[in-house]
Amino acid sequence: MNYYKVMYDDENSFPEQMVCMAEDDYEKKYGIDQYIFQKGVRLTNWNNDFTFYYDKSEGYIPTDYMANNLGWFLISPKFKDVMEKLDIKNVQYLPVKIKEKITGEEIHGFNIVNIIELIDAIDWDNSEYSVFELKERGIKMISVRKYALSKNSINNLHILRLKDSKFAIFVSEQLKNELLNNGITGIDFLKVKVI
Repeated sequence: MNYYKVMYDDENSFPEQMVCMAEDDYEKKYGIDQYIFQKGVRLTNWNNDFTFYYDKSEGYIPTDYMANNLGWFLISPKFKDVMEKLDIKNVQYLPVKIKEKITGEEIHGFNIVNIIELIDAIDWDNSEYSVFELKERGIKMISVRKYALSKNSINNLHILRLKDSKFAIFVSEQLKNELLNNGITGIDFLKVKVI
């Protein structure tokens, strides 16, 4: 099965397209860290009042894969329906509110997708990457330019995050095709090697 890295569809973006912004004090207000979704753990204390805001004068048309300042995997009800039809089990849907910052007009049904469990599936021999060290923090960082995934480690999952590259999200060809066939907007895909 082929796999694809998920990306925002920059080529088909347009000025009226909405971008959501979290409040400046969201971490304190909701008790949530920006990078919580890179940990691959089920959340039990999600606050359903978490709110993103948009400015109608800067964009008012929502996409199904919604751009936001936190880099979270924010999806529409239509996107969620496609995933649920495939009976994807390794995710948690966390509802959020989206409001226009002046009028308070609300867009309903959007969710953050929390991918449960990180997979050790990078094929390092066939990937292109560089390693650099943050000396002041004593941390080694890996920057992957081209991914190759290990077929044996993926276990035919439809959606996954990797242990060693937590920001990237990958989907199966079947999920990608279902999303495209259902006209899901705001998303693009980059095919990756599967070895």
